[in-house]
Amino acid sequence: MQKHHQYREWLQDKNLSPHTITSYLTALNGLPVKFTTQNLKEYFQTNLKKYQATTLKVRKYALNSYVKFKQLKVE
Repeated sequence: MQKHHQYREWLQDKNLSPHTITSYLTALNGLPVKFTTQNLKEYFQTNLKKYQATTLKVRKYALNSYVKFKQLKVE
């Protein structure tokens, strides 16, 4: 998780709880490396039955947060 050090600091600056920060960092490790609309859609559809809805919701929030942090555009 060292590679996400700046992201962790950014989340801390947003006053997120340590638990939320840990959850977001853990969630990022399970997401596709390249963020495209298609591969993210496939990821969430594939994992609908594998994970509980709350787990996928946390991953979605983590993804949205990371995209804002990196100022990415999902294609």
